[in-house]
Amino acid sequence: MISVTLSPWVFSHRLVVGATEEFAVGDVHGHADLLEAVLETVARLAGGRPSTRLTYLGDLIDRGPDSRRCLELAARSARDHGVGAMHRLMGNHEQMMRLFMEGHPCLFTWCANGGGAALNSFGIDMDEVERALARKHPSRSGWMFEAALQDDVRDRLAAVVPAPVTAMLSAMTGHRRVGKTLFVHAGIDPRTDTFQTLQQPWDALVDHHWAWIREPFLSHRAETFAEDLLVVHGHTPEPEVLDTEQRAPGGGHRLRCGRLNLDAGSYCTGRVAASQLCDGRYRLIVARRCADSGPEPHGPDPACEFAQT
Repeated sequence: MISVTLSPWVFSHRLVVGATEEFAVGDVHGHADLLEAVLETVARLAGGRPSTRLTYLGDLIDRGPDSRRCLELAARSARDHGVGAMHRLMGNHEQMMRLFMEGHPCLFTWCANGGGAALNSFGIDMDEVERALARKHPSRSGWMFEAALQDDVRDRLAAVVPAPVTAMLSAMTGHRRVGKTLFVHAGIDPRTDTFQTLQQPWDALVDHHWAWIREPFLSHRAETFAEDLLVVHGHTPEPEVLDTEQRAPGGGHRLRCGRLNLDAGSYCTGRVAASQLCDGRYRLIVARRCADSGPEPHGPDPACEFAQT
């Protein structure tokens, strides 16, 4: 059983999204059941209105049990999602998957970051592939064997990834700006020009990339970023951020220091967070398994229980 909690509205005059009604979904990491529960709630709230927009912030895949289903859900149309338009942003995990599928030798980097779980969801067992390749080419070793293994896994993956998913991965963008609100997977570097940060190519594997950055983004303490921007992001689990800031868990997923973090740490907490954002206010949508008895992101509120699936 999964419960979905809808928080009370939180008001902020700095939140500006214009004429649209925005929904954003944070890191999912293969928890398709939680994602489905969030999306059912989003569809109910959006009601198919043309002014509604849904943005995936990235990291749909890896670590959790069903990356394939998460990708298939995200690849559906806006109409199927019950919203007016869709936007799919690239996270660092989608970056690694796409790089690998397009020929980059990053299989082991991807697997070290949870990619093995994604491969399993497509029916590919790395250990089994490695054993089969060793039997087929017993004389190969070292880099020759590793190169052959990467090619073998890549071929197997290409054969089973649905075409709509491949197309979606290729079409993912790095960011989206609406009014004074920026949607991006990991964040921006407040020390550099925002435009330059966001123009980094999608395939750059560097620490300060918009799909990978943590610091100095998370240490930013002003009320907004350059141009009065607020940033809606994921990538760093909110429990880790709260621990670093020495804040109580009940204060999580709040707009503070110019950021709204929607990474609920799904791979370790069993929660997926999303948000509904309008001019001057926002509220949270959090899906979790009913066995989870942790604190609510805005403190306990019996009136928040919105749906069960």
